[in-house]
Amino acid sequence: MDALQAPVFIAPPKTVDSDLAARMSSIPLYANLNGEERADVAMGLRLLRFDQGDIIVRQGSKADGLYFILRGEVEVTIALPGGGALWVTDLTDGNLIGELAMIRSAPRNATVRAKSLVEAIFADWRFLTAALAQLRPGAFKVFRNISSVLAERMRSLHGKIHSVALRADRPYELLRVSPSKASGHTASLDFNVNAFLPVLPCFRDFSLQSIDAVRSRASMIEVERGKEIVKLNDPAELAYIVVRGAVASGFTALGGFHLASVRGPGCFCNVASMIDLSPASASFLACENAILLEMEIKQFREVIAGTDETAYAFLSAVVQDQANSLARTMNHFKRIAGLTRMISQFRAGSKGELSLDIA
Repeated sequence: MDALQAPVFIAPPKTVDSDLAARMSSIPLYANLNGEERADVAMGLRLLRFDQGDIIVRQGSKADGLYFILRGEVEVTIALPGGGALWVTDLTDGNLIGELAMIRSAPRNATVRAKSLVEAIFADWRFLTAALAQLRPGAFKVFRNISSVLAERMRSLHGKIHSVALRADRPYELLRVSPSKASGHTASLDFNVNAFLPVLPCFRDFSLQSIDAVRSRASMIEVERGKEIVKLNDPAELAYIVVRGAVASGFTALGGFHLASVRGPGCFCNVASMIDLSPASASFLACENAILLEMEIKQFREVIAGTDETAYAFLSAVVQDQANSLARTMNHFKRIAGLTRMISQFRAGSKGELSLDIA
């Protein structure tokens, strides 16, 4: 079907019956919540059914929530400029749909169509964010779980980009940078940092007291251009917030640096390692002279594990930054994967159908 289909509601929007409550325990985002914590976030959940061919999400539409596939299979496609569509991936039981656009308050970046009868739980973003703003413990757990999902996706995406960066026949030149690693040193600030921090994007929703609480757990360091602050596979020890300058994420390969994305003032660096406690999935280096807030993993996780106003603001900022970084990095991967495939097809004289697996 070409028209956007209205889903069939199995449960009333404001009613959480025993069937829906039982199904929540099978969804990773809710699996570690107890009964009271599930009640914190259950009001915005709806149980939906889609028939084969129904469009669940349309590219360009407003994002108002995310979907958890309970049963069935869906196809994800992206509209191409000038017409046609690019197949992205197929998703089935246990997968999430639409969380990136929802978190970023951006239009949907893909169309999702049911390939079979699909049952899904829809989580209304307004209810979830309201529960978090009310400092409900269940909402904190859900947001931490969302952060873990985003960290896993970034790690997977970095792995795919890394494999492209190591290809000898890649259709682009690597950046030439110094490979040496800088530990950084305490910055000699020439500006009023207390007045500057509140205007950074990551701190705009913080109270001054919450900014102070984060600042007290971090060190301000200065890093010279071209110096690595995190190296691929470094142990999970440090995270950074860019205060001034810019930090590039990517991979040192074949005598150069593959640039995956650039983090400017107010952006986080190496968050995935802080969330999943795994080695760094990419390298981070200063592409300009930079001033950074450096947080040890103990301090980072202490803030994110709380349930107070500071934890609310910090967790919200981390999840938002993860979603933005993942979207930018995914766009970069689409470009390099598409370019690599087109050049390979040109060399081989192939005119086969274009597809891209970014699951």
